[in-house]
Amino acid sequence: MSLSQHPLLTLPPHAIRQVNSYLLLRDVVGVLLSASKGFNSRWQDRGSGLGRLNFHPTAEFPVVNWAKYTSGVSELYIGGKHGIPTSEFARLLSNCAQSLTCIHLSSTRPLERPLNMRDLYAQLIALREDNDTAATAAQHRRASLFPNLTTFVASNMFVNEMFYFFRACKLTTLRVLKVHRNNDLGASELCSIDSNCVQHLVELSIDACPIHAESVVRMLEILKQGGKNLLESKEASSSNGSNECNGEVTPPSKRLTLLPLRCLSLSVGGHGASGSHLHGSTVLNWLSENVECLQLRKLALEQCDLDFETVGKYARNSGEILTVLSIGGRHTNDDVVEALCTNANHLPVLSSLSLKQSATLTNQGLFALSSLGAQLRALDISWCNLLTDVCIEQITTTLPLLQELMVGHCKKISDRGITKLLSTEKKKKKKGPGKNHLFLLDARHCPSIFVTDRKFVKMVDYARNSLGIDLQLEGSGRM
Repeated sequence: MSLSQHPLLTLPPHAIRQVNSYLLLRDVVGVLLSASKGFNSRWQDRGSGLGRLNFHPTAEFPVVNWAKYTSGVSELYIGGKHGIPTSEFARLLSNCAQSLTCIHLSSTRPLERPLNMRDLYAQLIALREDNDTAATAAQHRRASLFPNLTTFVASNMFVNEMFYFFRACKLTTLRVLKVHRNNDLGASELCSIDSNCVQHLVELSIDACPIHAESVVRMLEILKQGGKNLLESKEASSSNGSNECNGEVTPPSKRLTLLPLRCLSLSVGGHGASGSHLHGSTVLNWLSENVECLQLRKLALEQCDLDFETVGKYARNSGEILTVLSIGGRHTNDDVVEALCTNANHLPVLSSLSLKQSATLTNQGLFALSSLGAQLRALDISWCNLLTDVCIEQITTTLPLLQELMVGHCKKISDRGITKLLSTEKKKKKKGPGKNHLFLLDARHCPSIFVTDRKFVKMVDYARNSLGIDLQLEGSGRM
């Protein structure tokens, strides 16, 4: 094979670039470089299109010349279980800060050394000052360190001083912020967030972190202030444009009032002093009282303490645009579900509902979901141990448009209920191919499902091969 026909060189400039580890780069690609003269120059000449750099550091972290592999990189994914030293991370970020749009940090286990973002910022500034001239130093101090960064994700990592890093970097373009399983993200961190950093925020996810309701409400107030500042600046620019064109101020035809935030996910975990549950009623009350400026499309309050009055109040004041709702937890019982379903007319586009890990939810509460049957497409009732086959047998009748059903880890769901449900789906197909039916049935780790029953095995084969249902039974029953 000639050098010009090498598969890597035939990729377009915007193709995804992946470097899984430096050892792979050194051992595999290094051999390729030595065997094919001129490959490196041809790779660099492909252009600086959008790229993604995957990096999984090893225990013995090598010294890397990042300038050779960060040309045009806009998405940075760092994973593994060893983490990356702060000094090397600063060198990596300094080479692609201007083009970077996404930073994704994850670990397969809690890292041995925390990542201190204050130290990271100090080293980034030191590296930039070393390369700056006297003419550009003052300009850089006023500008954002990451002018195009829109997504920041930190999963299963100890990240300290994260909001200080956003504030110090003058980060005002952030649209997606996800923090999962970070024990260092507590109340003091949430209250230190800067309103200018979150004024463009569209999706906010803080899951399995030691937070409490008061700090969350304080954070939402800061987010609200940032959104107001953004809307006021837009209205001011619109008014200035009217003055230039007509010589007089003309009010905009439609006043901007809604904040950009559309997705909110909150849950408590880790080893914080707040315990293992979040008082979700406090958060729902705030959302209900501020619906004139904040209307969510997706809301997840998993493992939160809720009461039926607050859930009903939020359902009535949700703004009629809520499409995905997750309210499963220890206090999610029949009354909470009935309060939600009583206000079904205020939820005309709700298509996905999660009630997983609701230990006190019974069949009566699930039957109340019939009022949502006109639009519900996905239902998650995993880990609901009081639900029996009775609700499963009638669920496709009460929810005729259901396409995804998750019943995993339910102790009382047996092969009899699954067989009855699949029989209903079989009758739907006989009535006509245009009928809606299930596409996904997740029944994993259900101890009462005996997968060796001949009738059940025959029905499962028919569902998978003829009905096209993705039926998942891993870990269920006794083989």
